[in-house]
Amino acid sequence: MHIMLTRLGSLCAFFLLLSLICVAGANSPAAAGIEVMDELKECIGNHLDEETAVWPSDGSAYSSATKLAYNFKDTNPALVVMAKSSKDVSEALLCASQAGYQVSVAGGRHSFQGSGVMDGYVVIDTSLMCELPVVDEATMTMRVGSGCTNAIMLAGVSNSKVPGALTLTGSCPSVGVTGYVLGGGMGDISPFVGLKADNVLSMQIVLPNGTEVTANATHNSDLFWASRGGGGGLGIITELEMKVHEAPDPDHFTHFEVRYKPSHSVEVGVSLQTFLMDNQDRRMGGSATLSEKGWEARLVFLGTWQEGVAVLEKGGLLDPAYLRSDTAGELWVNFVKSDYEKYPVAVHEFRKYAEVEAYVYCKQYSWLPGGLGELQQFCYRSRNQGGCNSTPSCNTKWTLDMFLAMAASRDSNLNVGTSEWSHHQEMVSGVGGLLARELSQDTWQHIVDVVSSSQKPKHCNSDFQLNHFANGAVGDLHFDETAFPWRNATMLFSYSLIDERTSAKEKQACIEFSKKYTSYFFDGPAKGEILGGYYNYLGSENDLSFYFGPNLRRLQDIKSSYDPLNIFGKPLTVEVPPVSFRHQRQDSG
Repeated sequence: MHIMLTRLGSLCAFFLLLSLICVAGANSPAAAGIEVMDELKECIGNHLDEETAVWPSDGSAYSSATKLAYNFKDTNPALVVMAKSSKDVSEALLCASQAGYQVSVAGGRHSFQGSGVMDGYVVIDTSLMCELPVVDEATMTMRVGSGCTNAIMLAGVSNSKVPGALTLTGSCPSVGVTGYVLGGGMGDISPFVGLKADNVLSMQIVLPNGTEVTANATHNSDLFWASRGGGGGLGIITELEMKVHEAPDPDHFTHFEVRYKPSHSVEVGVSLQTFLMDNQDRRMGGSATLSEKGWEARLVFLGTWQEGVAVLEKGGLLDPAYLRSDTAGELWVNFVKSDYEKYPVAVHEFRKYAEVEAYVYCKQYSWLPGGLGELQQFCYRSRNQGGCNSTPSCNTKWTLDMFLAMAASRDSNLNVGTSEWSHHQEMVSGVGGLLARELSQDTWQHIVDVVSSSQKPKHCNSDFQLNHFANGAVGDLHFDETAFPWRNATMLFSYSLIDERTSAKEKQACIEFSKKYTSYFFDGPAKGEILGGYYNYLGSENDLSFYFGPNLRRLQDIKSSYDPLNIFGKPLTVEVPPVSFRHQRQDSG
C-alpha cells in the first residue's frame, strides 16, 4: 500500500533535493538558523496536532522527551515529534527534510551510544504507536506496532489461546521492538527460534519522501533484507508482522540458576563454549555472568525440569566439582516448593512461556534500589488486579502475573526504559558487544584474570557478561540471507558498564580499564577470535565493517537507493557520501 501526502502536490523531486542541499550563502549563520527553525515550526504547526510536537522551549516536557535509557549524556534535538500514526511520521519527516533537518528515530531509547536522540536533529518518537498485539491462530503470526517493546510482545503471546505460543524477546523488557530487529535481536530462546530479525515476515516503512511501503520477501525485498539486522537509516518502520512459534512442549518451561566455584572459572567457560559449539540441545538458552565470585548461569529450557537436568548433565554443566555448595538446592514446580538435594541449584518450572520470562524480569528488578515495590504501586493504580497487599516475591504467581499485567500496559514503568524504576547503565567499552565462536583456554584465563583483578575501578562493572547464547537456529541461515552476517557465532558477550553512582573520574578510569581488557582481543594473543560486533550493543571505536562484515557493501548500495540525501545519516549508521544540510549538526563541520 502506498500513502502519498497530497500536500507534496507541486513539489517535484528536484525542489526537494535543492531544499536539502542548498546553503544559505549570503545570510549569517545565526539568521539562517532562525529562518530554518521558523520554517520547521510553521510546517509542523500546519500538519500536526500541537501536543505532538515537543520543542526546546517546552521545559520539563522537552527534558522528559529527550531522555535516554542507557546513556547519561544530555541531548538537544531541534524537535521531538511524538508520532501516533504513520501519517504523523510522514508529515514530520517531510517537514524536517523540507526545512533542511536530518531525522533520527526513537522508540525504546536503549542505544548505548544514545543514537536515537541526536543533537540538532528532528527526532520522530514512535513509542505511542503500539497496541497490544494479538496472535492470529490460523497463521501463527502477530502484527506489532513499531513503538512496542519486548514486554508487550511477551504479553501478546501470554494472552494467546495457542498452547505454548512463543515469541523471542531480549533480556530487557523496555527495549523497543524496531531497534531490536534492526540490530538482529538475540534472546533467551534464540537457539530454538533464531534472531528476532529472522522472525519478521513483513514491514511497513515510511521512506524519506513520505511514502509508506510494504517490505517483505516479494515487495521491496532489498529494503526488507537490509532492515533485518542492517542497523536502519533507510526509512521509519511503522509496523511489523512477526512469526509466532509453538514450544516443543506446550506445558513445561524451566528456569535454572546455576552457580559455580571461582576456582573452576576457566573450566566452566570452556564447558559452556563446548556445549554451545556442539549444539547439544536447542531447547536450552539463556545467559551467564562471570565475576570474581565465579560463574552464574541463568538458563531457560523449553521442557520439563527433569529433561533440562539431563541436558545439563550430558553437557558437563552440572559437574559436582564445579558447583558451589554454599546454598541448598531448590525445586519449584508451578509455584510449589520442594527440597532438591541432587544439585545445589535453583530450579523453577512453569506452565507458560510468559511465566518463565516474567521470572527472568523479576530477578532483574528484584535487586534494583526500588526492589519490587513498583508492582504494588501498579496494582493500586490499575485498580483491577486485586490482592494489592501481597508481598512481591519472584516465587509467587501473583508477582509474575503482575509483571505480565505491567507488560501489557505500554505506559507502565516496565515498558518505559527512562522510568525511575528501570536500571540505567551506560556501556563505556568502546568495542560494544562482541560475537565469537570459540575462545582459547588462554583467552578464558585472561577473562578470569580481568574479572578478578584488584585494579578494577570503583563503580565500574567489568564482569564478563555472556549476554546471549548465539548457537542453534541462529546459524541455520547463510550469512547473506539477512543483513546480520555472524551466523557461525556461539556467544555474545560484553563488559564495562557504569551506572548513576559513577563519577566522571571513575568513568574515565573504567574506560581505561576496559581498553586494557579489550586490547587482548584486537591487538593481543586473542586477535582473530572475535568474529564481529553486535549492532544492538553498539560501541564507538570500530567501523561499520566490524558490524556488517561482508554485507556492508550491499547495505551501502541499498542506502544509496533509498536515502541518497542521507536524511537518516548519523555516526555508525550506514551512510552514502556526506550531503550538506541547511541545518548542520555540530560535529559535521
